[in-house]
Amino acid sequence: SDVYKRQVHGDTFHIEILMRLYGLLFAGVCPEDQQVHIYTREYEVSSFGFFVQNSVKETFKFVCRESLLNLKPESRHCVQHEGYLAYIQMNENGDLGAFVFCDAEYPRRLAFALIKKALEEYNATVRDNWKKFKSDENIPCPAARKLFLDYQDPKKVDALSAAQENVERTQVIMHDNIQKLLARNEDIDQLVQKSKDFSLQSKVFYKNSKKMNKCCTLF
Repeated sequence: SDVYKRQVHGDTFHIEILMRLYGLLFAGVCPEDQQVHIYTREYEVSSFGFFVQNSVKETFKFVCRESLLNLKPESRHCVQHEGYLAYIQMNENGDLGAFVFCDAEYPRRLAFALIKKALEEYNATVRDNWKKFKSDENIPCPAARKLFLDYQDPKKVDALSAAQENVERTQVIMHDNIQKLLARNEDIDQLVQKSKDFSLQSKVFYKNSKKMNKCCTLF
């Protein structure tokens, strides 16, 4: 989190702005079966209620799996919905993507700095070894994990990232919502119900949340 000071009528107030980083995932297209699999994942979802934490993780995997095949090599994307943000960067071959999930307050520049460095570390450490797996895995990548942990505190990395590439000048494809990112004609509700990423409990939770018009889901 970050803390800002505001002075009103001589009194100083400390206003805490929460900047949360929820997940860093790597998804790729297996060359043998041409299916998208989640190969490495890091989460920090303790700020969510205990009973919805698994649903949040399943949502992140769903977004990765359903969107990857639509994204071009070396493209960068940002999608915002219901106060959440997903940042995506594809590798030069277009068969591996890094995904960062955070809240709307997390600095965009830092999110892209994280995703760029994490993808570089993944390529250097894991290389093409992920291609031999035909199912979801959790391949260790200590360097990417360290970056994810370091970037939990924006103040800790902001000075270092300021000297890096100016992400604001790099073309980023913006998406208004998850539906546009997925680029499917099929309704998002139908995709959720068909998805193997969601447990039965999460599907029920998602359906009930929409009926009650709650904003505790990415969709």
